[in-house]
Amino acid sequence: MTTGFPLLRLPYLVLMPVLEQMEFMERIALSVLSKRARMFLKLLKMKSMRIHLILKFSTIEMQVYFDNSKQFQLEMYIGGYLELRYRNDVFRCNTLGQPPMDYVIWIMDVMHCKSVEQFTITKISECDIFPLLVNLPKVDEVVVNGGLSHFFSVEDRLLKVLRIVLPVSSAVTISYHFRNRKYLREILKGNFDAVIVRILERRNLPHHDMRSSLNDLRITNAKALVLQDLIPNKKDMNRFFKLWMKKSCNPRLEYLQVRISGKDNKDIFLEGLNAVQVSLETKIAFPVLGNVTQLSFNEKVTAEFDITRADGRTATIKFGKVGGTDYIYFYVWPGSTNDTSLLESLFMYMTTGLPLLRLPYLVLMPVLEQMEFTERIALSILSKRTRMFLKKLKMECQRMNLRFKYGTIEMEVFFDNSNQFQLEMYMGGYVELRYGNAVFLCNTLGLPPMDYALWIMDVMHCKSIKKFTIEKISQCDIRPLLVNLPKVDEVVVNGGLSDFFPVEERLLKVLSIVLPVSSAITISYHFQNRKYLREILKWNFNALDVRIFEKWPHRDMKFSLNDFWITNAKALVLEDLILDEKDLNRFFKMWMKKMCNHQLEYLEVIKHSDIVNKDLILKGLDTTPVSLETKRNFPVSENVKQELSSERITAEFDITRSDGRTATIRFAEVYRRKSIYFYVWPGSTNEMTTGFPLLRLPYLVLMPVLEQMEFTERIALSILSKRARMFLKQLKMECERINLRLEHNSIEMEMFIDNCKGFRVLMCIDKYQGRDYIHPYLMSFSCCPGRLPPMDYVAPIMDVTHCKSIKQLTIAELPRWDTLPLLAKN
Repeated sequence: MTTGFPLLRLPYLVLMPVLEQMEFMERIALSVLSKRARMFLKLLKMKSMRIHLILKFSTIEMQVYFDNSKQFQLEMYIGGYLELRYRNDVFRCNTLGQPPMDYVIWIMDVMHCKSVEQFTITKISECDIFPLLVNLPKVDEVVVNGGLSHFFSVEDRLLKVLRIVLPVSSAVTISYHFRNRKYLREILKGNFDAVIVRILERRNLPHHDMRSSLNDLRITNAKALVLQDLIPNKKDMNRFFKLWMKKSCNPRLEYLQVRISGKDNKDIFLEGLNAVQVSLETKIAFPVLGNVTQLSFNEKVTAEFDITRADGRTATIKFGKVGGTDYIYFYVWPGSTNDTSLLESLFMYMTTGLPLLRLPYLVLMPVLEQMEFTERIALSILSKRTRMFLKKLKMECQRMNLRFKYGTIEMEVFFDNSNQFQLEMYMGGYVELRYGNAVFLCNTLGLPPMDYALWIMDVMHCKSIKKFTIEKISQCDIRPLLVNLPKVDEVVVNGGLSDFFPVEERLLKVLSIVLPVSSAITISYHFQNRKYLREILKWNFNALDVRIFEKWPHRDMKFSLNDFWITNAKALVLEDLILDEKDLNRFFKMWMKKMCNHQLEYLEVIKHSDIVNKDLILKGLDTTPVSLETKRNFPVSENVKQELSSERITAEFDITRSDGRTATIRFAEVYRRKSIYFYVWPGSTNEMTTGFPLLRLPYLVLMPVLEQMEFTERIALSILSKRARMFLKQLKMECERINLRLEHNSIEMEMFIDNCKGFRVLMCIDKYQGRDYIHPYLMSFSCCPGRLPPMDYVAPIMDVTHCKSIKQLTIAELPRWDTLPLLAKN
């Protein structure tokens, strides 16, 4: 009978006696089944005395108190499980994707409870507990305990929890000693019925007295404010009373209670207020909110004064003493005020979205112009139609950044007026929008959270993300947060990701999604496994900046000639990497022979050492010295920060390639910071070897050009496309034979022309990178095979040289690694 569905099919007159005979735990378990079950259970008129919620680490416990001193408990866990306890009965269930807080609401419904009396935060967890707070019911009072932690990091997490809890709360009591005052001030700004600050742990914290300033008093918006351990300055209290007289402070304030330090000097408090003393025989009680506990019966009133504002509003200032502690009370008596609640309710109705969008265009646009910024942003996520209208308001931002930290991605929108809007995306399918004191939490309902970022970018006329920063890597799969990632100008990988190897593999998975939509990257992380860094170096960036600031003993970050060769960035900056000057010299020689990165326009190498050997770096380059009086600037990508203003140029040389392309090598220094710059000047190059412009020429023009090409240029052109090979075959290039030689981890192709070895290609398996490449030294052009099997580069060469087969395959030495990828062919 208690399985739910058979029971609910009974007629009403039969069902009700059955429900009355049920145990309390059975009724509660039945209440979570359906809305129909709760409708019948409400008729039993089960009532509770009060309901509390307690947040402790990664769980939220619901406590229901009854008149008979019995207690029912519901505990919610992060993993989507609930545990119900009543006496000796325990019932555990899975929420099956339903927000756990819905179970609290259903129990409150059958218990005829309209709100949670108290929400207590006892301990803060490092885990993401926001899914537990979805659909949080109305809360009468939030209590922040003092023993959360003594570390700064807990305050940031506490504030994120409070941004969800406080919007549905009417009062807050704070016992935690905030180290960072800005977090406390953000709470004081909220529109509460009552704010109580009692820092009970203050006495155990030397040199951490919590004192409130005039600014703290001015920013408050509570009706009742109790500062038990936030001790204000006496002159600040007097200035605050004067601000109230001028209607320049919190207009909602009805009651203020403050503890006073030092001697009770009433003249300082009342200076310039034109106060009227009230007889102590006049017994006046201040009717304040139930959340505020006034002083005990042994309180002694020492003086009482009335002050009256120009609009006729009267307030009372009372001085009291309990034991050895002095207090001051400020009570604003009820009087006539301008009630704007009707106007506010009408405006809220207009901004609910659906009725608003039915308005004609000429009526709608003025309404949108009067909206607050957060209301516009919230409206922008409703539909494409709303964004179309909001874009016409021409809201623009200075820049937008994304910050990836553990299992969340935070979007920061910066404006010219220093204001900041934030959108935080969580793994559970939730987004949180924050602007000033306004917080809006919503469920994405299955949509990728990044879509919300795209919609906001659309109404803000922002075409790309300025910076995507990876601060911390989570063990969770955060790739769903990166779906539909917009264009990113620069990716920044911070140095303090983790000290363990597994983080590098997870980092590479994230970068495999982020880098295809990015044009620049800055790396500060010290890779322990070099193959992951090399995977990044191969990407085609406008700017690649590697700055390893954190030092590892016996694990210096080296940058070799092979690392130079595989880069494909237009601008490359290397700082604090171990770089052999001989390798740098070889790289310059490779550039002279057009055997390295053909995209490179700018290279900067920064070394923190005493000596840079210029002769070794310039050896064999046929350089031309440039006068230091010649002031030349290198126009590079905006992502690259060029030399410091205090940097001194010590030498400068030009080198010129056979195709006429000129580059400058500059040496500069500031203190122990030595810099080597390499800049390729824009100029005419032999574009005939790029392939695609060449193949667009008419046939009669193209053939003479191909005939004038060097043999190696023709071979390089042959691997570009089938169309290129069709023209090259007409040149009737023929070879006597082609041999392959397998040795160690490589296959060498040898082409014999007229009994002479005329051309060689060496294909290798790099044991460090774990993938294949064509060796640049033995080929007079540079290319990256990407994901094609190396043997696919042999086939085009055989095709244009009219060679039908390999003459000989020699296995000189057994390979040490798997060379099967070298022998594969698509």
